[in-house]
Amino acid sequence: MRGLLLKDYYCMKESMKSLFFALIVYGVIFLPRRDGGISMITIGAVVGSTLVRTIFSYDKQAGFDTYALSMPLSRWEIVAEKFIFAISQILIWTVISTVIVSCNLLLRQIYIENVFLEILGTGIAGLTVAGIYLAVSMPLTIWLGVEKARLLPSALMIILFVGIVLLATMGGNINIPDSIFLLGIAMAFVISLITLAVSYVISVKLYEKRDF
Repeated sequence: MRGLLLKDYYCMKESMKSLFFALIVYGVIFLPRRDGGISMITIGAVVGSTLVRTIFSYDKQAGFDTYALSMPLSRWEIVAEKFIFAISQILIWTVISTVIVSCNLLLRQIYIENVFLEILGTGIAGLTVAGIYLAVSMPLTIWLGVEKARLLPSALMIILFVGIVLLATMGGNINIPDSIFLLGIAMAFVISLITLAVSYVISVKLYEKRDF
């Protein structure tokens, strides 16, 4: 499984320039805002959740699944590696965007009441959106293929992203106690983890039925 992870990370090297360019574009849009662009943290998590689709595309072009199944690897290990890779990308890009936003707040000397809770809540919200998107897109991609499975998860991601960004913004503008606000987001995060676990089981079953 370690070899599969290294292969996927190596493949991602080809996309790093475009990813950082996208991050710069998002930064230009969000960082000048009065809140310091805190919602960009959610964008980082969402971007990370979509990267595994690039790996699926590379694997399809190279016919890698047929080669992988000739190695001493079970199908559940192959699927597990894709989930591990996707989750690691979500965490990496969440951390990167959090560092960028934090530096922006410090450099611009922007004061936000309970800024740590704002960043934490937005980060958890981003992880929730990314987790649900991954949970939906992974089994669909294995079942239908990359191209056919693109539309539904993308539409879901947009709906979740807009909804949670609005919720995070409202949290700072209306009188919702911080404890209740964070509890609600934390509960959504737990639900996304459960959804990911179910998604993994479904993905394994779908992958076991595929012929290569």
